[in-house]
Amino acid sequence: MHDYPESARRAAHGRNVQMQRQFGDAQEQASALDGWNQDYLQLGAGRFHGALHLAQAPGIRLFVEQLQQPVWQNGALPDTVLALGVPLQAAGPGVFCGTACGADTLHVFSGAAGFEFRSSPRHAMLGIEVQLTPSDTLRSADDGGASAPPRAGAWHMPQGLA
Repeated sequence: MHDYPESARRAAHGRNVQMQRQFGDAQEQASALDGWNQDYLQLGAGRFHGALHLAQAPGIRLFVEQLQQPVWQNGALPDTVLALGVPLQAAGPGVFCGTACGADTLHVFSGAAGFEFRSSPRHAMLGIEVQLTPSDTLRSADDGGASAPPRAGAWHMPQGLA
């Protein structure tokens, strides 16, 4: 296993980081996003190929994730992270937290219950991850946290924005 996630976290403390990696194993790619606590299960037959392009600065991480095979993803983010996904390519339908999704669907990965996602084959997504301050954590209002979605989910974007 590569030391990419830990080294990226150390290097990003106080400066910008850019990285690119190619993957031949779905679980190895899942592990490359430090802090997402996720697992990938390849659903399609054939050799897995994926890529992760990452740009990171203090408080924010942007990445483009590419998958050539459909995968089942599940994971959970800390309540100090707001993470959104904007599909760039979807060669067929997917399912995000029980909602059918495609290229017109914004994904909100943050939420106390975690997320589940079945990607389409040939899937690419822009990920936006923002570190929140302790006063902005994504706990429920009942727990004294900021107002935030109680669970991860998919929202279809209006025509013309997708």
